[in-house]
Amino acid sequence: MIFYKMVAICFTQMTAKKGILMYGEREVAEMLREYKQLNDLNVFVPENPENLMHKQKRDAPHAINLIKEKQCGRIKGRTCADGSKQRSYIPKEETSSPAIVLEAFFASLLIYVFEDRSVQMFNIPGAYLHVDLPKDKNM
Repeated sequence: MIFYKMVAICFTQMTAKKGILMYGEREVAEMLREYKQLNDLNVFVPENPENLMHKQKRDAPHAINLIKEKQCGRIKGRTCADGSKQRSYIPKEETSSPAIVLEAFFASLLIYVFEDRSVQMFNIPGAYLHVDLPKDKNM
């Protein structure tokens, strides 16, 4: 029973509000680190509200702050757009993440083992944040 509770905590994302209640200053520091990364990579471009039409203001997505505790005990903050407002006017195919599905990943691993390939893993912090948004896709 204790094992299941530990797994649920390690693999469950929660809102920043709940995370602050659970982890206190550790969570606040991680969210500040996340905001710094977003700011350093110029993810958000400020817009003068007076230059926006009412529909643009209404359809603008809100940011959602999430956190989770990784298996190693480290707190990981994540800020993403709430896509619920976009669902009415942007096709799902354009808003979904292009991440690999688990089955395809395992199939690739099987092929690599069968062909005796060398495999290396690495992490690119904020990988999606390094991509430029096409000019015709003003979110």
